Amino acid sequence: MSAAGKLTGRGAGASSTEEELATELGEAVRHISRVLRGASMRRLERFGLSEGRFRALRVVARADGAISMSAIADRLGIVPRSATTVIAGLEADGLVERTADRDDRRLVLVRLSTAGAALIAELGRDRDEAAAELFSALGREDQVALLAALRLVVANTEGGASR
Repeated sequence: MSAAGKLTGRGAGASSTEEELATELGEAVRHISRVLRGASMRRLERFGLSEGRFRALRVVARADGAISMSAIADRLGIVPRSATTVIAGLEADGLVERTADRDDRRLVLVRLSTAGAALIAELGRDRDEAAAELFSALGREDQVALLAALRLVVANTEGGASR
C-alpha cells in the first residue's frame, strides 16, 4: 500500500469523493511536513540549536548585510528583549557579531559571523539531502509533476493561509 494509502487505509486505486480526496491530500502534506520537521529538529539538535535560535540565525543570514535588533524582533514576532537574549546566545557561540551603528551608537546591528555562515550553509545542505531522500521514492518525472502541482497551490495561497 502507498504511503498516502496508509494514511487513510485505502490503496492507491481507491475512489474518493472530492471531500475524501481533499482530506487525504491534507493528511499526506501534514505527514510529509512532520517528517521534514523531525529531520530538521534532529539536525538542529546535532549543532546544539533550538528551533528559536535557528530562526533568529536564519533572519540574520537572510538580511542584506547587518540587521538591527528591532528588525530581528519584528521578523521573529517577539519583543526586542527576547531577541536580545537569543542574539546574545548566538554571539556567545560565535555565530553572529554585534556592533554599534556608526551613525547612531544606540542602534545595535547584527551580522552573521564566518562560523554562522558556514553553519547556515551546512544546515541548508543537510535540509536538501533530507528532502532528496524523502522524495527519492518518486521518479524524476513524478517529482517534477509534484513540484508543479505544489507551486500551483503555493501561488494560489500567496498572501494568506488559504482562500
